[in-house]
Amino acid sequence: MGVSCKGPAGRVGWWETGNETGGEPSEAVNGGKALAEFLSGCYVAERAVAIIDALRRGEVPYKLLPVGKPSTTFPISDNGLRVTLDTAGFSRYDGFAQWVGGLNTPALVSLLNDYEMIATQALTRMGVTDFDIRSALLAATTQILSTPQVSVDAELMRREANWVYMDPELEALSSLQKQVLRMGPENADIVQQKARDIRGALLDDGL
Repeated sequence: MGVSCKGPAGRVGWWETGNETGGEPSEAVNGGKALAEFLSGCYVAERAVAIIDALRRGEVPYKLLPVGKPSTTFPISDNGLRVTLDTAGFSRYDGFAQWVGGLNTPALVSLLNDYEMIATQALTRMGVTDFDIRSALLAATTQILSTPQVSVDAELMRREANWVYMDPELEALSSLQKQVLRMGPENADIVQQKARDIRGALLDDGL
């Protein structure tokens, strides 16, 4: 059972307002300790919906995700002629990709069905009125799946304090899509396959 969360406006967290599905959602979804801790906090619906809304806009909500980003910066490779990503840095995302790949897709969709109204209401409170939660989640999967396949030796250049892609078309990709690329091809495949699975399950379940 979740904790009781009363905010300044007296609203309670999702656990008290949603329907019980039996068992802990984190166990059914196979989200491990990271998801269990995420679900044990207050305003879970609001935080979960904020993640989905950011993803569908092509943003990466690092501070909201159950699994944090790597603590070290991504290494670069400089052969004296051109600068590229150092492929050794891809392994920093192995754990995250395995966590995403291990999520139980049918359980995720079941959870969405149980709390769909609450999640859509939370989305509306955020000022998003042109998407319901299912449409927002589908848009998020579209962002991930539309990430192009790019050579790992795509050239980088320095722009102020950041490394950016030399190719303007690559640099014009959303923050989320560039994050998928920084994970490396193998990890990107895992994350995109999960997005594909979730998208298929949502469409099969009916919009």
